[in-house]
Amino acid sequence: MLGTAMYTTIKTLKAKGLNKSEIARATGHDWKTVNKVMLALESGKDVPSQKPHPSRLDAHQTRIIEWLEIGLSGVRM
Repeated sequence: MLGTAMYTTIKTLKAKGLNKSEIARATGHDWKTVNKVMLALESGKDVPSQKPHPSRLDAHQTRIIEWLEIGLSGVRM
C-alpha cells in the first residue's frame, strides 16, 4: 500500500522532471504503480484512498465492551 509519503515523493520527483521509469527506479516501485499514483495526482487527489479493512476484534466488540464496563483490564480479557 502506498502511503502519503510515497505520494509526496512521486509528486516531488515528477515536479523535478523525472519520467515514470526514472521515478520507479528511484522509489523501487513498478512503473505501473507510479503511473497509477501520477494519474491520481493529476485528477486532484493529494492522498491515497484506503480500503476499509475490518478489524479482527470487530466480531468480539460487544463482549469487549461488556468486559470493559465491568472493569476487566486488557490482560484479564
